[in-house]
Amino acid sequence: MASLRLSCRHPVCSKLPNLDHVQHQQLNGLRKVDFPGKKKTGGIQSMKRCVVERSRTEQRPAVSLEKEEEETEHSVEFSMTNSIGGKEAHVIDTDEKPQIKIGHNIVFVTAEAAPYSKTGGLGDVCGSLPISLASRGHRVMVVSPRYLNGVSDKNYASAVDTGSRIKANCFGGQQEVVFFHEYRAGVDWVFVDHPSYHRPGNPYGDVNGAFHDNQFRFTLLCHAACEAPLVLPLGGYTYGENCLFLVNDWHASLVPVLLGAKYRPHGVYNDARSILVIHNLAHQGVEPATTYQNLGLPPEWYGALEWVFPTWARTHALDKGEAVNILKGAIVTVDRIMTVSQGYSWEITTTEGGYGLDEL
Repeated sequence: MASLRLSCRHPVCSKLPNLDHVQHQQLNGLRKVDFPGKKKTGGIQSMKRCVVERSRTEQRPAVSLEKEEEETEHSVEFSMTNSIGGKEAHVIDTDEKPQIKIGHNIVFVTAEAAPYSKTGGLGDVCGSLPISLASRGHRVMVVSPRYLNGVSDKNYASAVDTGSRIKANCFGGQQEVVFFHEYRAGVDWVFVDHPSYHRPGNPYGDVNGAFHDNQFRFTLLCHAACEAPLVLPLGGYTYGENCLFLVNDWHASLVPVLLGAKYRPHGVYNDARSILVIHNLAHQGVEPATTYQNLGLPPEWYGALEWVFPTWARTHALDKGEAVNILKGAIVTVDRIMTVSQGYSWEITTTEGGYGLDEL
């Protein structure tokens, strides 16, 4: 299996795991998907992490992306006489060709990426880490919404309409989105355009609070992000199915669920892998259980997102606390989970810092 050693010195890049140990998810090896039993801990009923039997897929050739010298190990020096000037010219010839580095197709999915959109650290990381990885020889795409609010519009001035449109099957209909693209600093910056991203405020809300349709807006982002590597011929050819998805926080957390529920049953993305990057566990994309039918997922996958609030958090006596938790869906389906620091990786496993997800 390909070895992905991301050895650039970016503070987050250095924490990416060696992908030798990240298992492929493959439909043909997916024999059972269930989410049995509920465990009560601290008043919160959290579904046990699903166990899915997977078979290993065909291995790709091993690749080392450690810093290498471009010169060959052996060279032959010989002299020949210049027939015109009678002088000797020393020519260096080689008996080996330089080793060619083979990169990976990496797709970031994020609600924000500087300098296009930013409210905090998430925007900084997703604006700089892709550039660092691209400089190491990887082919990198970043998929993020195209926010137009009268202030940020100029940030997307260099992004052009690709002419590619898809229709996402969610929220009771076919939702059409448009892809815009800018190639900058060795990275394909792909922006998902839809009227729901065109409003005053920041990516998540305005002076009145969070937007009421954020579940809809980021569900569109996830559906579009899954399609982008398949349909966008960036630089003349698509990224294809053999991708590593780096999904950031709850806004992108439907991506690994969609890979398993929507694509692999049809033999698509069998070789793809996904990593969840947790920047802020406090925000989980929790909505009423009745909204599950809007996400474009089959009924049998409800258990992956099922969430039950503790009694004290319910609004009235008849409230059963049933909800869907999009971040939880990613936690139980991704191949690997990472956080922005070693300290935070410990913090989210505690009762105080886990926000109900520490038992997963």
